[in-house]
Amino acid sequence: MDERTFMDTEQTLENITATNSISALRSLCQFLRDKWVYFYVIDDGSFVDGEGIEELVFTKKRPVNIPSVYVNDLHNAVLYIHKSTAIDRIQPEYRIGQMKGDKAYKMFLGVKSITGMIIQGQDAWVSFPVSYLEELQPAEA
Repeated sequence: MDERTFMDTEQTLENITATNSISALRSLCQFLRDKWVYFYVIDDGSFVDGEGIEELVFTKKRPVNIPSVYVNDLHNAVLYIHKSTAIDRIQPEYRIGQMKGDKAYKMFLGVKSITGMIIQGQDAWVSFPVSYLEELQPAEA
């Protein structure tokens, strides 16, 4: 993500936080569909390198446990839009997952215990019901 895009996404998050604009939130979610996003998975002890927190976990072939944060009466999964922010805030019991936004949305929609989503930037964040992501999914033919 180049510096201009970085600033634009941060400004968009700040705008959403200040105005509660659903259209701006939808636009941000749409923008992130084909971008790399980052999230935490709980390290169950089976990850190989226990030392490097920058290790990315690829979830294609194995089930993962995703931590949630209770905010605004929702059990939120947290989606980081910058890898550096995810690295800065990681806990020792987590690993960082990486996916394109659209695949991450589908994954989070498939976890029944997750009722909300937090999109976290460097300085701003927004929480919303995970059902908003359903609107972004293409209709099945």
